[in-house]
Amino acid sequence: MTEVEKVSENGSIEWGLFESKYIKLEEAEPSDLTLTDWRQTEEEYQGEVSDGIRCEVISENGQEVKKILKSTSKRLITALKPHIIAAEKSGEKKIRVRITKTGSKFNTQYNVKPLN
Repeated sequence: MTEVEKVSENGSIEWGLFESKYIKLEEAEPSDLTLTDWRQTEEEYQGEVSDGIRCEVISENGQEVKKILKSTSKRLITALKPHIIAAEKSGEKKIRVRITKTGSKFNTQYNVKPLN
């Protein structure tokens, strides 16, 4: 194995390289997100195809990020729907929302509220 030292421009560790590029919604922990570039997707898992949604996340809890919110959860998609439709009707390209996940597995619920 060969080890190569990587040095960033300012000489510090690039911590972002070790973080997931996907948003993970934790139970009972509200996540304030700024979403943009939403679109419908198809996901294949174990031979089964499901419709889903994918959004670019540019802000998470007040911090600028470059992450992705991707889900096939009909409950989450349904909770996001009125916010995305309202943004599209008014010509907005991004939305700011607080998503709170409660429950788990088949009892998972999502509460999505707009942020100003």
